[in-house]
Amino acid sequence: MSGLSRFAFAISACLLLLQLAACERDHPTRAANHPPQPQGERIDKLVKVGEPFTFDAATAGAKFFDPDGDALSYAITLRGATGITVDGTKLSGSLGLVGAVEVTVTATDPAGAIARTAFIIAAPAAEPGAPRLPATPYIYRDESLPLPDAYRKSSEGSAPLWDAQAPNNRTTDAGAALGRVLFFDKRLSITNTLACASCHQREHGFAAPERFSKGVIGVPLTRNTMALANTRYNIHKSWFADLRVTDIKAAVQQAITRTDELGNTLPAVERKLRATPFYAALFASAFGSPDIAADKVLLALEQYVQSLISYRTRLDQGCDAVNGFEPICDLALNPEEARGREIFLEPREDHIRCSQCHLLPDGGNIWLGNNGLDAVFTDPGVGNGRFRAASLHNIALTAPYMHDGRFATLREVIDHYDHGIHESRDLDTLLRDANGQAKKMNLSEQDKAALEAFLRALSDNEMLADPKFSDPFQ
Repeated sequence: MSGLSRFAFAISACLLLLQLAACERDHPTRAANHPPQPQGERIDKLVKVGEPFTFDAATAGAKFFDPDGDALSYAITLRGATGITVDGTKLSGSLGLVGAVEVTVTATDPAGAIARTAFIIAAPAAEPGAPRLPATPYIYRDESLPLPDAYRKSSEGSAPLWDAQAPNNRTTDAGAALGRVLFFDKRLSITNTLACASCHQREHGFAAPERFSKGVIGVPLTRNTMALANTRYNIHKSWFADLRVTDIKAAVQQAITRTDELGNTLPAVERKLRATPFYAALFASAFGSPDIAADKVLLALEQYVQSLISYRTRLDQGCDAVNGFEPICDLALNPEEARGREIFLEPREDHIRCSQCHLLPDGGNIWLGNNGLDAVFTDPGVGNGRFRAASLHNIALTAPYMHDGRFATLREVIDHYDHGIHESRDLDTLLRDANGQAKKMNLSEQDKAALEAFLRALSDNEMLADPKFSDPFQ
């Protein structure tokens, strides 16, 4: 390059730098936008029935922080009880009855980024009275129970039923006794009207008879209440139909704190229980100290749910190995039930083998797949329309069935697997035949009746009548 050319190139480069500097001055590069963030703990509002109130939802109920210092705009939506008017972020009105309303506040920054949080306005009922507890404590711990061989082995080492009992929170008599009181205590809800047992009803196999239960705001939930018997036997070591938590303690926490379930916060639960005289002694027995803390509440409830073992069906007793001798399970069943068990275990390729998904004797679910409820799923579950099912123990009492409670009877469930499976790209391979099509079992009416009779034989009447699982507040 000649000297003149180098000089011309240098001049061009300088001009380009000057242009870039002017562009940056006139159009400065904007830093990446950061969305607003909810700030602080949830702040619920407790009011008296019929008491007028007025407050600003964006300052008194839900607070936000914007990392960029931007001014935020707000939108308010309500779910649940009526009687509240919205003017911008100002809420006013009254609750005419015991109940609650969920207030969702959405904050939006100038770039369109949003954050959302919710709190509750509740008019609580009076707190319930004290429980009636037995003079002789009930027995809950595994080591003191006459567990059949498979259950005992699982308690000692997980297999063969995939016992997922928390290793650092194994069930104790005092811990589960406290958990029982908490499970039935309506103080755990923000309105003092609902308990864990309101949805997980003992007479319905610790499930609910409705398709969708309702929480404190009176809005139906989106999934059917899962039964709790044998919930600890879980090969996936994750809970809920969509496996969204990895221990029972976390499942309990969600039930207490979700605004559409019990609608409470853990600090509020602590305050209530500390102000309740009978709880200090129960916590002292369970944990060695009368101090009441949220984590202990969750641990005690976890122990109680772990204690809900169904091991006293006729099948459990008939299939129990005694002194190393292999049992003949059918001796515990009548001929129709025995035929149903044969179908349940059927190894033929053209049949759906129930036992590939539901482990006996505890009836636990060891499978996770799309079971052909819909050609196109609307609820993804774990993904691709897959869901975890509850144990089959007490299945005759836990209707309606499936994650959305669409089947009212056991016969409808049997008909689904017999000839009603929907073909879709997500259908599990266990439900496809050799040609890749959805299987059809085409059972006779007699065999359908036999399979239903076997499922009914999985009822554990002794468990459901056991006073240690009853409501201590009645």
